[in-house]
Amino acid sequence: MAHPSEVFKRNGLWLRRLPLAFVRMGRARTKAGVFEPETHEEDSHANLLFQSIGLFRFFSFAMGAGLAFSLGSEETTTLTPIVTVIVVGVYNAVVVGLRLNPRGYPQAFRWLSFGFDIALAMVIVLSTGGYASFPVALAARGHKIPLAVYLPDLVPGWAVRAIARLAQRVAATAVESLRRLPSDKTIVTGYPVRSEFYRADRSGGRERLGLSPEEKVLFISGGSTGAQRINRAIAAEISGLLELCEVVHISGPGDEPWLREIKEGLPVALRDRYHLYGYLHDEMPWAMAAADLALCRSGASVIGELPALGLPAVLVPLPLAGAHQRTNARYLEKHGAAAILEEDSLGDLLPVVGSLLHDERRLREMRDAARQLARPNAAARIANVIMELAKERAR
Repeated sequence: MAHPSEVFKRNGLWLRRLPLAFVRMGRARTKAGVFEPETHEEDSHANLLFQSIGLFRFFSFAMGAGLAFSLGSEETTTLTPIVTVIVVGVYNAVVVGLRLNPRGYPQAFRWLSFGFDIALAMVIVLSTGGYASFPVALAARGHKIPLAVYLPDLVPGWAVRAIARLAQRVAATAVESLRRLPSDKTIVTGYPVRSEFYRADRSGGRERLGLSPEEKVLFISGGSTGAQRINRAIAAEISGLLELCEVVHISGPGDEPWLREIKEGLPVALRDRYHLYGYLHDEMPWAMAAADLALCRSGASVIGELPALGLPAVLVPLPLAGAHQRTNARYLEKHGAAAILEEDSLGDLLPVVGSLLHDERRLREMRDAARQLARPNAAARIANVIMELAKERAR
């Protein structure tokens, strides 16, 4: 059987012309063994699922966030390679095709019937919610295709709640979600993260990024596209922060140019302590592992990544995220793994960060609390949900 990347290579342009098969997120590129669409959203649930589970053969993945997935990473050994992936998203063209187009259901129905000219039958539809996923889930139900849904956040949105009624299996990130989902078909899997998040360590991260072994390090990120409010707050306090610690700042590509100008204007002694990046992918787990404290948004990924690394955090929930980020932040705060700093209080950033960095006992307690929440086998659990459904259909 051809490697999935070869299937995409042969069919990619044709696939992208279909109304629902939007597999090109930004400037998609294919190289030997890897298909990696670029991500444009903060919470890339598909990214973590595919890089962690590594499934091959043929099932549909319906989702509502941006995505970037690798079919060539070492995590693909988690399961026997028998699944090829076709993706439905809501970025760009699909927003028109599904969210605004009342014909979304019949289009999805025809899409699942057509089979993309790949000589394999549809096996599973897996959803993580979002606008694009609901008509696809309905179509799957109409075709009697097994349907599973995974809830990355702690609180299900309308799409996940609706799809959970149709699905044969429901996977949830945390126990706190169970009361909002059908108890008879829901299991807690945890949030899947790349295996590097469990392998990365402090010394290795500091060596990779050229950080001092002894200094305190603050990691800052607003997601893959950055967070302008956080970036502006950092810019206003950068000199004070650099007096306290070294700073690893993932700004997002959009804000990197003006932040780099600010960096170049700093005294040399401070400039060398400011490690600014527009975007990191392969090095992200190591950059986080190198830190003593993180300052970041509270998208669903923090539920998996921070515990995997045992990284204490100051979380700044995005106010306009359907309350999901606030719930995620409160979950980590309740378990002692994080503190919350509201966006309107970003002016207090320096004293909040400074007090935590100077309180080694509190940092140690937060690290221990975070590690208690880690679920290293989350990807395998979700993979098992998918494969159990596939086996049931094969009987």
